[in-house]
Amino acid sequence: MKNSKNGISFIIPAKDEEAEIPVTIQAIQQFASGLTYEIIVINHNSSDRTGAIAESLGARVFDKVGGTIGAARNFGAEKSIYNVLIFVDADVSVSYEWQQEIRAVLDKIGNNYLYMTGSHCVPPSNGSWLEKYWFSSFSQDVTTTHLGTGHMIMSSKLFEEVGGFSEELRTGEDYDICQRAKSIGATLENNPRLLVFHRDYPQNIVDFFKRERWHGRGDAQNLNAFFSSKVSVSALSHAVFHVFFLLALFFSDSSTVKIFTFMCLFLIPFLAARYKFKNIKFSVFMLNTMVFYVYFWARLCSVF
Repeated sequence: MKNSKNGISFIIPAKDEEAEIPVTIQAIQQFASGLTYEIIVINHNSSDRTGAIAESLGARVFDKVGGTIGAARNFGAEKSIYNVLIFVDADVSVSYEWQQEIRAVLDKIGNNYLYMTGSHCVPPSNGSWLEKYWFSSFSQDVTTTHLGTGHMIMSSKLFEEVGGFSEELRTGEDYDICQRAKSIGATLENNPRLLVFHRDYPQNIVDFFKRERWHGRGDAQNLNAFFSSKVSVSALSHAVFHVFFLLALFFSDSSTVKIFTFMCLFLIPFLAARYKFKNIKFSVFMLNTMVFYVYFWARLCSVF
């Protein structure tokens, strides 16, 4: 196996991140002290000083022109020398809490190379209402179906066995690699104790819509991908309820039918919020139901 040396390779793809990359690197240097590690920055089509700044801070920097984000991460893995890979986004910071947990995680991977973990990124404490009520709630979801590449940890052996990230997918490469890992027996765990902070979540509902429309493009590449995605099928069903409501509005004389179909407009967002957000205040639950309403429309619009 290529990566047999014990240690951590942090792999950070970065495009035009000169303002963010110092914070990410310095957090690793602060909270990974005492560990054997390297920091690899893949300077992916940057037009600013991202590469030069990262190199000045001690990172190993490699330029990658063209290709998807999955290809950039694979390129970083090829350059790595250690047996544990930690994929981190350029605007994500590890923390003191992460430092307290990481050794136990490394022991688990050492005992079982098929163990794959990480955590959903937490927004800063002074963030927007979307960060406070939506993204913070998602970060605690231990029933997750996949791990995001904002903070994903796996052995280099598992990475090699699954063939790395898909280099064809423009988005959704994190979900894809997790499903392939599970298909060969890997165990996935979202570990909120591995606290990491994401510094660039959307601040308003318009930017949130744009973000989710972009994220949904991986499911919109073909019909098979679309109908294999629970989110895409839910988004389509959500739209169908709107068609029923419009038909009832224009062609039915029954107020009961109109009210019933109107209530159905919020059925799927309500059920999704019920599934994802447990043990939260009712007001926050209803707020996140409305965010789910926007979320499903954004994911459906990925098709276009």
